[in-house]
Formats: sequence, C-alpha cells, structure tokens
Amino acid sequence: MRLFRRLSAPLALALLASSPVGAAPAMSCDRACLTRLTDQTLTALMAGDAVAGARLTENGAEVTAAASGMTKFRALKFRHYFASPKEGAAGFHGSADEGDTMAVFSLRLKVEDARVTEIETVIAHKGEASLAAPEAMTQPKPVFDAMPEKATPRAVMIAAAEAYFDGIEAESGDKVPASPTCNRYENGVQTTNRPGGPQSGCKGLGGFAYIERVRDRRYVLADEERGLVWGLAVFDIPGGTYPALVGTGTVKREPRSILITELFKLDGGQIQDIEVVMRNVPLGARDGWSPTSPLAWNETLRPSAPGEQSRGNRP
Repeated sequence: MRLFRRLSAPLALALLASSPVGAAPAMSCDRACLTRLTDQTLTALMAGDAVAGARLTENGAEVTAAASGMTKFRALKFRHYFASPKEGAAGFHGSADEGDTMAVFSLRLKVEDARVTEIETVIAHKGEASLAAPEAMTQPKPVFDAMPEKATPRAVMIAAAEAYFDGIEAESGDKVPASPTCNRYENGVQTTNRPGGPQSGCKGLGGFAYIERVRDRRYVLADEERGLVWGLAVFDIPGGTYPALVGTGTVKREPRSILITELFKLDGGQIQDIEVVMRNVPLGARDGWSPTSPLAWNETLRPSAPGEQSRGNRP
C-alpha cells in the first residue's frame, strides 16, 4: 500500500498545470509520473480545486471540481494504483472516510505531455449499489501487484475482458478464460465462491439473467507488464423477478443501469482475479464519455414478469 501524501492545493495545481514551453518535444510520463499525477489530482479534487485543462465527470455527468462529491472525503483508506505509461492512462480504486459514512470510488486519468486532460470518477455509498462494503477494503490483493509468470499481450487481455462481459450477457462462463481460483470483488464484497452460493469462481455467470446488456465498453488501460486490463462499461437491468444468486427463491430486481469499472488481472491469458467499483444510475444513463446516442427503452428492454426470461428482447 502506497503512502498518500497530501500536497497543498496550490502546489498540486501548479504541478498539474505545468507544460512544455514552445515547440519542445512531448513529455513522457512513466509509471512513477502517473502515480504522482494521480495523487496530485486526488488532492486537488478533495480540496474542490479544478485541474486546469481537464474535463471532469462524476457518475456519468460533467461536474465542476467544487461540486464534486470528493470534496466530502476526509481521508483515503484503501488505495489501489494502476497505470499504463504506454497509453498515458492511470487508474485508482479507493475508499474514503466522509466522517459519518464511507465511500468507494474509482478515478481514471488520461495524461498527455505529462498533463492530465481527462478525469472520470465513479463514487458510491451504501444504498447506491447492490453491494458496498468500503470498510472491508483495507489493502489491494497481492495478486494485482504481482508480476505475471507469463505475460499476456494487450489484445489477448482485452479479448479476455470482452469474453467476460459477453459471458454476462449470455449467462455462461464457458468461453471465459479464467483460472479455477479466480475471485471477483465488488465494492469490497467477494461475490464468488461464497458459502451457499456457486463455487465456480469467475466463470460462474449463470445467475446474471437480470443483466440484459453490457454496453459502452471501453478498455482504457492495458498494462502488459503487470497483466492488468481495466474495462469500463454500463450494465442495463430492465427490472423484474429472477432466481436468487445465493440460496433458493427469487429476487425482485429494480430497473436501473450500473456504471462499472472492472479491473482484470491476467497471467498466461487467464483471468486470475477481478476488482470492481460500481454504482447504480437510472436505466439508460450514459457514462459521460462514450460517443453513442441515448437509447430508447420503451421496447428495447422491458421488465420481466415473474419466471419470465427476457433475453430475447435484447437487440
């Protein structure tokens, strides 16, 4: 776990705004640089200070730094940094103490010429996602920082993440290249191999009938050195009654979409573990970055009646 050092807001902003002068060559930003910019951005947003030249979204909507929910953060508790210098991309999964409650959140940065140009955040509290246990998030799982025994090419990592999202839509993990020991953690909650539930790890996707579509998929970071690929997507849940994921009986699913930031760890082409930050948003909401137009929900997706499987109405 890295030590988070709070910089003064003016210093953080000065560092973020610095840029080459004139026609100087583009500035590179290695892994240490990306981590430093992540810390500086966190400091600025917690202080409500804008990052010059950077567009900021929170939970899919464009916001000002002063209006960001991150201004409520008093201290960061869980800190998970990841980056891809080749792509100028930095990611962060974290939890934060807000005094009377805690939040789980993700932060995405796009960096060009050692300057932050894009900031995307997803923030959730208990009650804003089906699962949330930020207090259980203490330190990143060692597997995410471990160097893979066998490197996985970027295209193969992205294909593995795509297969996983496809498997959710198909309610089948048969084509998902996942290790038998793979586990998934959603907002601090382990959702695989739980007592009373399926023991099929990350290939156990048969219970996701309620997720009609995984859309607006973006693979914004693929770090071949560490074997990490970060997939951002939106899950669409039209609502209805479905079989429970754990135990017997049924569960009523409310209509909604879910903003997902999903970090996959791969070794030798196999998914080893998955770490997720997610937040509920209104059905059909956009992520704030994908270029696609809004969807029509009157016929495309509709709530399922008890016992009905509505996969067939997905376009």
